[in-house]
Amino acid sequence: MIFEIGLKLMLKNEQCRFQVLGGMKIGKNYLIKQVLSHRAFDRNTIFVDIYKSTNIWNIIEQLFEGMCIHLKQEIVSDLCKITYNDIKEKLKEVLEVVGDHTILVFRHFENCLDENYYITNKEIRQFIKDVVCSKVSCIIFSS
Repeated sequence: MIFEIGLKLMLKNEQCRFQVLGGMKIGKNYLIKQVLSHRAFDRNTIFVDIYKSTNIWNIIEQLFEGMCIHLKQEIVSDLCKITYNDIKEKLKEVLEVVGDHTILVFRHFENCLDENYYITNKEIRQFIKDVVCSKVSCIIFSS
């Protein structure tokens, strides 16, 4: 109950970043979904599941799908030939346009952290930094 009240208050802020911590299988993601279904304040909610992500491109593909941007298979297959830095500026531009109307939820965020809570993948680390510094109205990290 306290978490739900806190989440509702945070969602009223223009820009919020917070982390939801808790043990496995206790319903963190369910609670986040329930609160957002009633309190998203007309913002698009995009869920990015780090659990399914082995690299930056899986994460970006989930982000684009959440924004209804569907990449052609030819583009997806060529992604291994480019780096995150090659698209970073264009992605920042997209986030500037949709950011005010977007809530971004990273589920299973602990899967990209090492034992010292450091993001081990360089491209994922840079992507997270860019997203946190963007105009995305609310970012939730669930671990």
